[in-house]
Amino acid sequence: MMSRDRLVLLRVWVAIGLIGVVVSCGLFKKSQTKVEPTKMPDTLWNKKQYYYDMFPEHLVYDVPKLPENFHFKRLSNGLEVVVIEDHSVPLVTVEIAVHNGAFTEDSSLDGLSHLYEHMFFKANKKYRSQEEFMDRVKELGIIFNGTTSDERVNYFFTMPSDRWREGIEFMANAIQFPLFDSLEMKKENVVVAGEFQRLESNPFWYLYFRRNKYLWQDLVTRKNAIGNYDVILNATPEIMREIQRRYYYPNNSILVVAGDVNPDSVFKAAEEYLGSWQPSNFDIFEKYPIPRFKPVPHNVTFIEKREIARMPMFMKAWQGPGTTEDIEATYAADVFFAILSQKTSRFQKNLVDSGYFLQVSASYLTSRFTGPISIYAIPNPQRINEGIIKLREEVAQWANPDYFTDDQLERAKKILINDWKYSFERASQLIHTFTFWWAVANPEYFTTYPDKINAVTREDIKQFITKYIFGNNWVAGLLIPPQMEAIIDTINVIRDTYYDYQYSWTPESVEDTIKHANAIRDWLFLLKINPDRRLIVTVSHPEQFAEIGKAYELFLRNNSKLFGVEESRWQVISKQGGPKLSVKLQKLGS
Repeated sequence: MMSRDRLVLLRVWVAIGLIGVVVSCGLFKKSQTKVEPTKMPDTLWNKKQYYYDMFPEHLVYDVPKLPENFHFKRLSNGLEVVVIEDHSVPLVTVEIAVHNGAFTEDSSLDGLSHLYEHMFFKANKKYRSQEEFMDRVKELGIIFNGTTSDERVNYFFTMPSDRWREGIEFMANAIQFPLFDSLEMKKENVVVAGEFQRLESNPFWYLYFRRNKYLWQDLVTRKNAIGNYDVILNATPEIMREIQRRYYYPNNSILVVAGDVNPDSVFKAAEEYLGSWQPSNFDIFEKYPIPRFKPVPHNVTFIEKREIARMPMFMKAWQGPGTTEDIEATYAADVFFAILSQKTSRFQKNLVDSGYFLQVSASYLTSRFTGPISIYAIPNPQRINEGIIKLREEVAQWANPDYFTDDQLERAKKILINDWKYSFERASQLIHTFTFWWAVANPEYFTTYPDKINAVTREDIKQFITKYIFGNNWVAGLLIPPQMEAIIDTINVIRDTYYDYQYSWTPESVEDTIKHANAIRDWLFLLKINPDRRLIVTVSHPEQFAEIGKAYELFLRNNSKLFGVEESRWQVISKQGGPKLSVKLQKLGS
């Protein structure tokens, strides 16, 4: 594991994900004589289609618990103000972060949070041209920048400590009164185009972006911080003002001042320059709700061929936990992947030391709304087929009790906690880490992180793996130069990563068994695209519920017509026992 800032940067490029299955509970009542064909399931969410519908109390706070050198105040307009007092060097960093970014963007807005970030450092009501703005930057000795990510946009100035008050005033004008000059927007298109060109020159980007399209499906724009270049190119000043009208309010933002300052003086200056900033007169995320990510409907594998690729790259990803829905699992994820990162881990020894891969890593990106989990690997080109099979086998061992030692578990915790401590070394970097956690969770997530990490148990890790990795659908892709395609064993490497996968599950009740019927439709889809396979469904049930097997058979018969799958290619085996459901895809003739 690395420092939190470095970890965040890595996690932007690697992620993993979750899938599950739900269905109509009344589908197999005793009186039911007919099962109608149904569409693929739309939701795992008990009809809660927006994150707003289930926002938890643990992310709401009044006055958060913070370290001794952190000072907190909430202004009457809702703006949170945090001062991180550090007199070690005569510098001050002023940062404003906003709950904005990719997660707020549908396809019509894809990338406009990113463009807004660029336009922030332009003319405003007080500094009415780019030249005036930059003259003031030089006068104050400011180093400035901003970033746009999935769940946060932040802007920051670093300056000598004797100019911090003027820095807050400068920030206040920029955040409240941007002008969005149309000529400046056109100039900024060149800068944004350069960012896209840099990404497109990296072959990894194509693998990553295609993976995201499968992982997040029709909501992929909400995990695409850089955005869509065409949307950005055609943006107008009015659409920039629309972004401002939606999200740029004090009650959706935080001001953090870190460095050689007096907290009381900062609070007074914040009130003076930002106290008149008007809050929204509506609930932002009720008016503009964030849709919940749909589960991956079936396992996806693909090969991405690119001339600019010089080495093969492999990625596998799942949808993972979010702090909104399962905050405890985020700590277990951090600890587990800190174990895998150790050179002594079985993961590294079995895959890298053995020569299958030149490099392999696995990680989770903490997110408020469904964080990704990823495996990213550089296969040894001479062993690419057996390497990917070996990786699949390795993941299957993750939940085994002996997969990691007690020493590795404790070392992982120490790595994470030491990195947390290291983040305090420079106030100008700590401020970014703090606003990241503010955006994806809350300030107390940052404060209590060491205690939460220390509390993670083996059982917590097993539950995380079981819930978010085993039995859940994934996306896997292989990036190769075209000339390497001939050596890829697509049947056993790319395709068989799910073809011979067996799903076996022990429910808590007969009713719970019935709920898994809709999952079978995903397997029918796989039959449609793989004519060399057949589907075996084994339903074990108590004697008095023998009709369950018949109901599954009728369900498959009706739904197989929707997918164009012949009835001879699937079989339902019904037997007493259980309750238990087992599903297997196997080669025809086996």
